Amino acid sequence: MSAVPLPRQTDFIQTPGYTGPERRRTHAQWREEVDQRLEEGAAEMLSLRAEIAECRQQIREVLAAVKTIQGDTAEIVGLFANAKGAIRLLNGFASIAKPITAIVVLCAAIWGFILTVKAGAGPK
Repeated sequence: MSAVPLPRQTDFIQTPGYTGPERRRTHAQWREEVDQRLEEGAAEMLSLRAEIAECRQQIREVLAAVKTIQGDTAEIVGLFANAKGAIRLLNGFASIAKPITAIVVLCAAIWGFILTVKAGAGPK
């Protein structure tokens, strides 16, 4: 028995060399197209760099505005904290005023009763 060699994969694939439009051009034409594409890429990069610089400038402006707003907001928060303290103080006065009002009304009633008795008007 003799060994039969196995066919190689390349034996089944019989593709001719690439003959697309790129192969039909001369080197000068190819070089011109590559140079044109490189110039377009360079112009695109320059425009992107300009856009990035503009975006960075806008970011700086926005950050400055945010810092200003942050300062203003801190002032407003301080005002609210002071108002909260004032409301606590007024609530303290109100909690003291309720019993004092009752005492004043009681004293006024007793004083009125005493004046009525002194005036000679007795109970009927």
